[in-house]
Amino acid sequence: MVSGFSEASTVQAWLVERLVGLGWTHVPGKSLGRSNTDVLCEEQVIEAITTLNPAVGREAERVDEVIPKVRGTVLAAVTDGLLAANERMTTLLRGDATIKYVGTDEYVPLRLIDYDSLSNNSFVVSEEVVFGTPGNSRRFDIVLWVNGIPLVVIETKTPVKASVSWLNAARDIANVYEVERPSFFAPNVLCVATEGRELHYGAVRQGAESWLMWGSTPGRYDLDGFERVQRSVDLLLTPAQVLSILRDFTLFEQVPGGGVRKLIPRYPQVEAAEAIVQRVLSGGTKGLI
Repeated sequence: MVSGFSEASTVQAWLVERLVGLGWTHVPGKSLGRSNTDVLCEEQVIEAITTLNPAVGREAERVDEVIPKVRGTVLAAVTDGLLAANERMTTLLRGDATIKYVGTDEYVPLRLIDYDSLSNNSFVVSEEVVFGTPGNSRRFDIVLWVNGIPLVVIETKTPVKASVSWLNAARDIANVYEVERPSFFAPNVLCVATEGRELHYGAVRQGAESWLMWGSTPGRYDLDGFERVQRSVDLLLTPAQVLSILRDFTLFEQVPGGGVRKLIPRYPQVEAAEAIVQRVLSGGTKGLI
């Protein structure tokens, strides 16, 4: 048994509390103000679109031109495939897509997230999020929302059964949830699985067996068990880190024989990239990775 956990004191409850401490606001899944058949919390999405896009702020009816574009990209996961929809949604979320509003002649950038001033965004953590129709739905243990868009799905397992591990949780996401409910994962940045003993993360359509652990190279190399899980949560699941992975460290790669795969980073890659950027900004002329 993981120290501090029991059947009554779950990994899920601990993790929600920890995430609140990292800057996420707790809103129970049943209180999100969305229909169980909706991927998005549209009130929050509309608020972000109105606030972050001056063209919409000036003429509120233009929201009706933007929302169908976002909805359509999410729903395309069912018809076009999850990876194709995820790639297009990533472009939208990064602010790299443009839109030409009715009655105008220019294409202007569409912003769903403010990466420069994080306080302009809504960061929500919810547990027990239901998605689907009555009798044909799935319940996600924990979801992290940014501006009403589900960017991270976390599956937790009981810590008191030695036969159940993070891998069972990862397989639930990769082999069941993504297959049965692809539209919910269209905006996904990463998924996480833990039972309190280990924590692993992966990209959509990445086999569960190849999910990775997060950490820190300057940190203790022998950190293990619950301490490692706690450290991984604190480093990987801050609002700033999730958005950094989305904006700066996500790639889509063509694979031999056709198709695409999504690549997200390992922590030494993030550390190395950030170090070389700082070297350049400080006037350095040399660096070795």
